[in-house]
Amino acid sequence: MIVLDENILDGQRLLLQAFRVATRQIGTDFGRKGMKDDEIVVLLRERRNITFFTRDTGFYLPRLSIDAIAWC
Repeated sequence: MIVLDENILDGQRLLLQAFRVATRQIGTDFGRKGMKDDEIVVLLRERRNITFFTRDTGFYLPRLSIDAIAWC
């Protein structure tokens, strides 16, 4: 499953969906709007086989590292 951070533009999400790529977006249909990074990590840890896309430059920090999640 591909999960997009809420900072990913709606047009990008719609483009992926137009190509029939199954996506979920934080605040739209996954989690809630305004989630903090630590809360997102907890939510992602509860799921399997997730690829998470974000434009947040600090999200790669080791304190948020999860071996089971592909970071993009």
